[in-house]
Amino acid sequence: MPVHSFRHTHANLLFESGVNNKEVQERLGLTDVKTTKNIYTHVTPEKLEQQENDLQSMLIFNKWQLV
Repeated sequence: MPVHSFRHTHANLLFESGVNNKEVQERLGLTDVKTTKNIYTHVTPEKLEQQENDLQSMLIFNKWQLV
């Protein structure tokens, strides 16, 4: 595994932990937050599942609100 892959993994773990783009930028030593967003953010299967669960929860909550 290339060493640079660890950098991407590190960034993704930070994002999934709720760390914001600016904090990840500083942690990685990048000068531009756009680089952080364009290169180091990836949608992982875990994040997709979390988004799906969040959406389902919102829909169920709203269903009960509409009744």
